[in-house]
Amino acid sequence: MTGSRKLSLTLLAVGFVILVIALLVGISDNPPGIVLLYLAVLLMMLSVVQNWRSIKKFLILAATSLIGVPAFSILHNLFEALAELNSDILLLNSAGKVLSGLCFLIAVIVCQ
Repeated sequence: MTGSRKLSLTLLAVGFVILVIALLVGISDNPPGIVLLYLAVLLMMLSVVQNWRSIKKFLILAATSLIGVPAFSILHNLFEALAELNSDILLLNSAGKVLSGLCFLIAVIVCQ
């Protein structure tokens, strides 16, 4: 077995073990479980792409995605709250709802 294949299978196995641990801990509204789930998916994806020439680009993409989801989720909630606070001012209410929806779409579609 080549070193590359051995590394791929090791990453896949460790990712699978972390996935099982995440499911045992629970991923519904449980931050440690969610972090373990993201780590498991990252390791499983890394096992597939580790033979690529530039693994650094993949890791940068994964890190920005991992940071982007919570950041844009928080922005979504902030803009939604600002829209509700300014419900009597039509322009601010509309702008808040548009920005809230845009941040939601970026968090769900672009960052994942």
